[in-house]
Amino acid sequence: MNAKQMYQCSICDSTWETQYEAEECCQPEVFTVWMCGECDTEYDDKDHAEDCCPEVEPLGTPHGWQSHIDELERAGQTRLSFGDQL
Repeated sequence: MNAKQMYQCSICDSTWETQYEAEECCQPEVFTVWMCGECDTEYDDKDHAEDCCPEVEPLGTPHGWQSHIDELERAGQTRLSFGDQL
């Protein structure tokens, strides 16, 4: 009896005669995201990314750090204390 090698899509389990066909079957969807140029916070649209840190003072100053932290919290980021571990 002959065995026939086939290739299976890992997402929908369809079988294909070539590896290329299986790879092309259910390709992942690619999304466009926008990142703030100052803090790298990710947004779904360009306007929110541009508005993230519009007037952030230099991070080396106490007020600069606080305004940056406040802006991240408004964007939904969680504040970490120095005792938190990643």
